[in-house]
Amino acid sequence: MGNPKRRVNLNDATTLISAVAGVIAIVVPLLPHLDKKVVVPTMYGENELWTLDEARDLLVTRGFNVYAKQIFKEQATSKFKDYIDGQVIDSEPRQGEKVAPGSDITLKYVTKEAIDAGRLLSEQIEQQKEITKKAKQVKGKLFRRKN
Repeated sequence: MGNPKRRVNLNDATTLISAVAGVIAIVVPLLPHLDKKVVVPTMYGENELWTLDEARDLLVTRGFNVYAKQIFKEQATSKFKDYIDGQVIDSEPRQGEKVAPGSDITLKYVTKEAIDAGRLLSEQIEQQKEITKKAKQVKGKLFRRKN
């Protein structure tokens, strides 16, 4: 009982070999590009001021998937006082990192409410510094009087 001998049609084998060769011809030139990384562009920092819309447009034109994350007033710090409404202040992945083309990038941006909260915090810090400075002056005067 064995398996009956199967005849191989040379036309089928030739077609298969041609198909495999065609796939190889397409795939092989692409292999060096599979591990290519692109740099997340600079959109925030000391000398950069990008709004959410501007940064989103830039990233989309470069093929990235863009998401936005609002920074709320409860997350504000005193440095927010110098920002503008809608300004991008951070991203994930961070600018300068190398990522795969078409990666997801989340932009973190501030709103007017967070900026106002940052200004209030900054004012409170300055007031506290002034109070501390005056307290030291009074303490110094009292110490000199005793001696």
